Amino acid sequence: MQLAVVDALNQMIEGKEGFLKQLEHNISQVMNQTYDQTVEQVDDLLHDLQKQLNQAANQKEDYERIAEQIYELREKKQELMIQNAINEEKRRRLSDIKAFLKTQHTRLEEYGEGLTNRLVEGVVIKDECIEVELKTRDIINIDK
Repeated sequence: MQLAVVDALNQMIEGKEGFLKQLEHNISQVMNQTYDQTVEQVDDLLHDLQKQLNQAANQKEDYERIAEQIYELREKKQELMIQNAINEEKRRRLSDIKAFLKTQHTRLEEYGEGLTNRLVEGVVIKDECIEVELKTRDIINIDK
């Protein structure tokens, strides 16, 4: 299995021009993803609604409607924070692979645990081949 990983990484190195082009595309897609509201915008809305909630509580009007809006915004904020963390991890992984490809000019001679952890998402052993899934989501098939 380790030899299959080395072979897959060597295929990636040998075809690095194509991989780099695809990585650039993937990185730009992740960087260009925008959301309707940022976490800061949601925080501002929450702050305003909390003020309104205090006023409504004192005046006994629209309290439940405002409380529901606050609850919905808190959920939205949580979703935005999770999505931002996921995107940051994607950017980090793609940048890591890009840096490796730009600096690696020779074929790998042996298996390295650290390099494998940085570049390989998983390995699937099938009857006819071994599939090495890279963190870019590309799959390289190695014949047995």
